[in-house]
Amino acid sequence: MSGYQVDLEALNLAVKGINDTIGTLGGMVWGGKYSASSGAAVEELNLDEDECGDEALSDAMGEFCERWHWGVRHLVQEGQAMAKSLQQAAGTYKGVEDQISDTLKRLFDQEFGNPMGSGDPTGKSWDQLKSDAFTLEDHPEQKAAQGVGKAWQSISKDAESVVHGDQHSISLGGDRS
Repeated sequence: MSGYQVDLEALNLAVKGINDTIGTLGGMVWGGKYSASSGAAVEELNLDEDECGDEALSDAMGEFCERWHWGVRHLVQEGQAMAKSLQQAAGTYKGVEDQISDTLKRLFDQEFGNPMGSGDPTGKSWDQLKSDAFTLEDHPEQKAAQGVGKAWQSISKDAESVVHGDQHSISLGGDRS
């Protein structure tokens, strides 16, 4: 394995962090999230000459708020797009991970599952599948069947050797180890 992995919890925490930050921006000024996403929250900070006490300061504050209105709007929209992309990526990775796990569970169940067992193996944990596994130690008749299979493999190799004229490779009792 290459060591590449995706931490789904980290993706979900990043989405939560971005959304919480956007929510905090929206809650700073009247208007909530709508104001934050449009950048209007910054414009709410603008002070007129009477509130500021000086026309030049009021004009500078107005210019500042106008510029930051667009900057905050852009940052919030980018944050929302990033959160949406991260959420989609987490969902995609989770879906693929679930599909792979379900496929491996089905394969494991087909190979080692109890033939008398029932139910879909994908709903079981790996520990449940392992404990339900059909083992040769539990079923001596399967051990015998495995022994017969090995004997037939040995016989077939012996027959192949005879056909090719190499009679010295024939072993006694079907033991090829």
